[in-house]
Amino acid sequence: MFSLRWKLIAAFLLVVFIPCWLLHRYAIGFFDRYTRRALEDEMVASAYLLGEQYRSAVLEAPEEERPEAFAAFERLLKTCGPEMQTRIRCVAPSGEGRADSHDDSSVGQNFSDRPELRRALGGRYGARAALTDDRQYMYYYIAFPVLSAEGAPLGIVYLSRHTGPIIHALKEMRYAQRRGMIVALLSALAVAGTIAFTITLRLRRLTRAARAAAAGEGPIDTEIRGRDELAELSASLAHMSAEVV
Repeated sequence: MFSLRWKLIAAFLLVVFIPCWLLHRYAIGFFDRYTRRALEDEMVASAYLLGEQYRSAVLEAPEEERPEAFAAFERLLKTCGPEMQTRIRCVAPSGEGRADSHDDSSVGQNFSDRPELRRALGGRYGARAALTDDRQYMYYYIAFPVLSAEGAPLGIVYLSRHTGPIIHALKEMRYAQRRGMIVALLSALAVAGTIAFTITLRLRRLTRAARAAAAGEGPIDTEIRGRDELAELSASLAHMSAEVV
């Protein structure tokens, strides 16, 4: 059987630990979901703007000017990609890569086997998330179709970006919350110990005085002062003991 002191301390710690644990769990989950949605929305907005730029600068240019216009668009991708920390690719309706913001390794590569590209080639926005092989980072893939007036895809703006900054922020958030939880538990332990020691000390005095009175050593005199319930109980027992004697 645990003493009253330890029961009080355990109750204090549970009252502090459970809300801290729930806050840690749900705050981390909410932050993760919110930042991932925000990242996807940002990538979709960027893909839309780049798609409109591709349409107006390249696809709507005169036939003889399109090679030069496409070269200018490719230079735009190589400028925007590193600044946005996003890999940007331009994909033809056949599924083959035409331009890459980072390097030319994907030029000529066929992406039509990827589910997000298949959706985009069908005229619909496609998105996918995938873990890296070492499971350290997650990549988001956004495929945004550039459609003709009839709804046929004229090209695909294909963006990919890893969630490294989000993972780093989550780690920092977990560390800060765990540190805060430890401080809260230590503070609760100190407060609970003080309160439990004060209460149980007065109860032990009252118990010893009652035992002494029961053994015939005189009326109860616990010297418990104050205006709380224990002081009232002590005064009542002292009065009853004096009446009995």
